[in-house]
Amino acid sequence: MKAGMDAVIDGGSKDGIISIAAGNYGGNLGPHHFHLKEIVG
Repeated sequence: MKAGMDAVIDGGSKDGIISIAAGNYGGNLGPHHFHLKEIVG
């Protein structure tokens, strides 16, 4: 996941990326919980 996010960040706005976000659906999509700030940080 970190490698993918790093690739998006490196490409940035020149590739049309505006933001990276995540939804929180109360755990209804599965047991995994990723903290984006920890992954990128």
